[in-house]
Amino acid sequence: QHRLNDQGAHVQVFAGSPSPLIREAKHDPEIHGESGLCGTDRLPANEDLDPSLVGHEKAVIAMWKEISAVHARSGTKTHVVATGTLTNVALLLKLYPEVKQRIVSITLMGGAIGSGNRGPCAEFNIQNDPEAAKIVCDSGIKVVMVPLEVTHTALVTSAVLSEIRTRLKDSNFSKLVIELLTFFKDTYRSVFGM
Repeated sequence: QHRLNDQGAHVQVFAGSPSPLIREAKHDPEIHGESGLCGTDRLPANEDLDPSLVGHEKAVIAMWKEISAVHARSGTKTHVVATGTLTNVALLLKLYPEVKQRIVSITLMGGAIGSGNRGPCAEFNIQNDPEAAKIVCDSGIKVVMVPLEVTHTALVTSAVLSEIRTRLKDSNFSKLVIELLTFFKDTYRSVFGM
């Protein structure tokens, strides 16, 4: 049985949309490797995953159910955080427009104020599904953009890696996170000189 971390926390994972709303899916192997999670051999094989952690419905349906359940139980509205393309969030808003009344804000990691990372003004997450970004930004829900310029200040330093190792008690999970972050740091430095 595989757990999110060695302290026993479990998080269920659901498959999102395999492609943007209209365009073909694009990946960024020079940054995240061919699999999107390169740099470690600690990820379990699919057949080794704890079946209770693998959701069997589409991510959009799971998002709708969870946001609705939280709201029904407590009246609490949800903060949605998206760290990739906005395809699944846009689908949620289109398939379940009533969800808008249950969401406080949508925070997205994407866009750029100045130069992009995939062209003079193109940032990868927005460039890969601009139609989804438009749906989200035009939804009437408060949108908080964390642009490329902000993410470039979240540096993976030796002190950060040491803190992860300490807080997670040098666990298998901490080693996995450190390996992934180090791979990303090295490829980003190689491609962008940062």
